[in-house]
Amino acid sequence: MPPELFNLANYSFNPYAIPTLITGVAIMALSFIVLVGERNSHVSLSFFIMTVTAAIWLFCYSLMYCAVAAPVASAWAVMGQLGVTFIPAAVYHFTVGTLGIYSKHKSRVWVAWLVSGFFFVTALYSDAFISGVNRFWWGYYARYEWASVPFLGFFFGLMALSLQHYWQGYHAAAPGVEKLRSKALFIAFCIAYLGSFDYLAAFGIPSYPFGHLAVLGFIILTARAVWRFRLVDITPAFAATEIINAMADALLVLDKEGTVRVANRAACQLFRRPENTLIGSPIQNLTSIIAPPEFILDRVILSGSVRDYEFPLIDQYTGRSTLSVSSFVMRDDPAMDPVAFVCIVRDVTEQKKAQLDIQRHTERQVALYEINLATTSTLELRAVLNVLLEKLTVLVPETATTIMLLDKSERELIKVAARGIDEEAWRAYGAGRGHDLNHPVLQAKDAVRISNIHIPDIGPDSDYFRKSGFVSYLGVPLIAQDKVLGILSFYCQRERYFSDEEINFLRTLAGQAAGAIQNSQLYEQTKQQAIDLEKANKVKDEFLGVMSHELRTPLNVIAGYTKIVQDGVLGEINAEQVNALDKVTRHSNELLVMVNSIMDATKIEAGGVIVECDELPLPEFLDELKLLYEYPLGKDISLRWVYASNLPVIRTDRDKLKHILQNLINNALKFTEVGHVTVSASHAAGFNRVELSVADTGIGIAPQDLPLVFEKFLQLDASRTRSQGGVGLGLHIVKTFSQVLGGTVKVTSQPGEGTTFTVTLPCVYEGVGAVRTYARRRPEAKPEP
Repeated sequence: MPPELFNLANYSFNPYAIPTLITGVAIMALSFIVLVGERNSHVSLSFFIMTVTAAIWLFCYSLMYCAVAAPVASAWAVMGQLGVTFIPAAVYHFTVGTLGIYSKHKSRVWVAWLVSGFFFVTALYSDAFISGVNRFWWGYYARYEWASVPFLGFFFGLMALSLQHYWQGYHAAAPGVEKLRSKALFIAFCIAYLGSFDYLAAFGIPSYPFGHLAVLGFIILTARAVWRFRLVDITPAFAATEIINAMADALLVLDKEGTVRVANRAACQLFRRPENTLIGSPIQNLTSIIAPPEFILDRVILSGSVRDYEFPLIDQYTGRSTLSVSSFVMRDDPAMDPVAFVCIVRDVTEQKKAQLDIQRHTERQVALYEINLATTSTLELRAVLNVLLEKLTVLVPETATTIMLLDKSERELIKVAARGIDEEAWRAYGAGRGHDLNHPVLQAKDAVRISNIHIPDIGPDSDYFRKSGFVSYLGVPLIAQDKVLGILSFYCQRERYFSDEEINFLRTLAGQAAGAIQNSQLYEQTKQQAIDLEKANKVKDEFLGVMSHELRTPLNVIAGYTKIVQDGVLGEINAEQVNALDKVTRHSNELLVMVNSIMDATKIEAGGVIVECDELPLPEFLDELKLLYEYPLGKDISLRWVYASNLPVIRTDRDKLKHILQNLINNALKFTEVGHVTVSASHAAGFNRVELSVADTGIGIAPQDLPLVFEKFLQLDASRTRSQGGVGLGLHIVKTFSQVLGGTVKVTSQPGEGTTFTVTLPCVYEGVGAVRTYARRRPEAKPEP
């Protein structure tokens, strides 16, 4: 393009250029409105191209009018010829597209474009078409030579052919939108062709070129036609064609002989053939392209009654795919033979994959639930492992599965279970060699997959599995609470790549299994601890029973001989000896009480406490108990007895009630230095119960220690109480015997003021007339969750 074209000095204002420039802008505006309004349809695109050719002509000639130098004007005349020479081809293309006859005249359309191109090249590279410009009163104008004569014949001939098509379309169309649109466009193009008057000036005739006015009239009429009737008539046939071509599934319509008569774009893509090749092809020739022979797809389609018949696609480009075919027949009359077959072929590869993924996901979720349910229903380790291996056989088929767990020291892997191999042979392999912690799964604390175990060494059993014909390996750590318990391993006899999806699922499963294994181990540990504790308690009970029994015999001998000496049987004794013998008697009695308490506690632990009920007049019982304490207490205290003579006769165990009261009285005397100890009894007639209380004015008990006073072998403030003696069993026995007799015991106390123990018993023991054995129940050890 010459640089002079961009030099403003080569142009001057020319009012005759304004109408053509305005017309060019108007026709371009109309072209964009139609392009957007018709949504880039084939017809709107052809209209856009047609208006662009006219706009090029108008814009270039406007600049030619404004040029002040002949060379510049001549350059714009040649460029304007680009629009002029292509106008007839563009008009004809738009005409056959609008009338819906493009397929019929497609070859003619392309010939028109080639001829227009030839004339433009002639104008661009030779003077045979345009030899320059002439100067007229309105400005410069192109000067045509001999080559323009055949062009004008081509121009007017094609224009006349377009008008003929519109006229024929108008008469052939049924009354309605299509007929009115053809008439409106026929009139618009007739007016536009008046612009051909401009060719007179090209041959030197000084007539002002008013072709832009004809184009302006064309714009107005075409805009009105587009607004009222649009360029594309949405008829049922048009809609059906567009819908068929928009289908993602391949569609074929066959005649009754099985020859293709209709095919959409998806069918052309499936069979990799253009539409004109597909039309007229027998269905037998097409099915052999996409389906293996054993599926006899042509017969299936021509049966006309198949739904979703699936077969693999033979296609080296798309890989493994699955297609589904459905077919049905078309009849003019239900009683007549079919006139056509409709065949729809759908690619269901992704659908099948999605269904398979959903099924696999569902199966895995169900498996996780079943494994969780099964492993939590038992705490036996072997049962948990059996359930896990059973489920894995289904979830990960064609594999051998092993489980190895770390021992208590966490220094060695122990083989515990296997499935899919000879478990005994696997256990025996490398026995005594020890399995260290160099296993790659333990090192990584994550899943390890190896597609070929014949290359690296993946642990202590690599040789065994290689010799057994296994190739691929996957190891998943069993982790519970961030602690590695062992390894879950999978071996496959063919080279297999475990996908990330499979590994993530097996990680989840291994974590769930690890929790169940840890619970089983804790249960086994707790059960063993309970057995060990039971053994220790048994040994302790036996020791205490034997010890107390053996100690009581020498104590009774000591007490007996001391009594003989005190009674003077062995001779007279002086006052100092009497005092010494009293101390011996008192301490031996205290020791005997402690031994008896130990024996009673041993019986309680062993569950050997027996209740022997008899009639017990309560006043007489208290009188007998009172006689046992008529001796010097050795302290500045007094023992008071407060009870009525009309207390009822009760049914209970005399010895145990006596033991309860003696323990409470002795305990009160022991911890009271000054004051008094009061033993009282009362009858709550309305409740048929009796209350027996022992109150002292001793040192008392701190509030925080009150819940602990009945604990076995417990003595509060050991530094103080040890000076008083005792083994801490008296109050424990009081509480136990009170419960055995169907009663309760409670304590109230104020530090420095004293303590009161109150025993409440039923007047009639519920086991009257029978011997009842009391067995203390030990709480069973429960495994940690």
